[in-house]
Amino acid sequence: MKFSINNRLKILLILSLVAGLLLSLKLLVNVPFQIIASDPKNNQDQVDTQRTVKLISNKKLTLNELIIIPSPGFIFETKIIGKSLEIIPQQLLEPETTYKIELKNKKYPKFYFILSFKTSVSGIPSPIPTYFTDEQTKKFYEELDKKTYEAMPLFDYVPYKTNDFIIDYIRPLVLQIRLKKDTSAVRQEALDWIKSKGADKTHQVEWKAVE
Repeated sequence: MKFSINNRLKILLILSLVAGLLLSLKLLVNVPFQIIASDPKNNQDQVDTQRTVKLISNKKLTLNELIIIPSPGFIFETKIIGKSLEIIPQQLLEPETTYKIELKNKKYPKFYFILSFKTSVSGIPSPIPTYFTDEQTKKFYEELDKKTYEAMPLFDYVPYKTNDFIIDYIRPLVLQIRLKKDTSAVRQEALDWIKSKGADKTHQVEWKAVE
């Protein structure tokens, strides 16, 4: 079977287009995971102490693939919609404090992102509506205390600080141990303190080395 020059050119053109399309698809699939936007922006000042942190990625997200580490630690909930991640503080953040949120992705081991922002000095919103009666206010705080101690039974004892480590909550029933000096003896001392408070069997522990 003979092909004319025009037919050969057409075949070569089609093959080139197919090869280009396959290459484009391969490059698209291999695009690394990235955070392309954040609210607040990195290094932003005067951030509200009740601000929800929003991160937008270039790929769809699932919660079980993410590792979220705030420092200083605070209790938070998460919400994911498509490529959007919301980190929702469950307590007022400290005013005039620099917070850093580290984000890792188990599916992309090379990915590492850190967001830094500083909270405002004043303007902390009231945790309850101004129109509440005294009885409603009392019930509100009773319920708040109940939820707080359910999520953080060691609330009255943390942050616990020594020269070598700091223990504080980062999520309900999850304690972060920030190690200034990482040795087996220091780790055991931290675990012994948690055990002394009866929390060794009820809490998870996450370790973090700090400078």
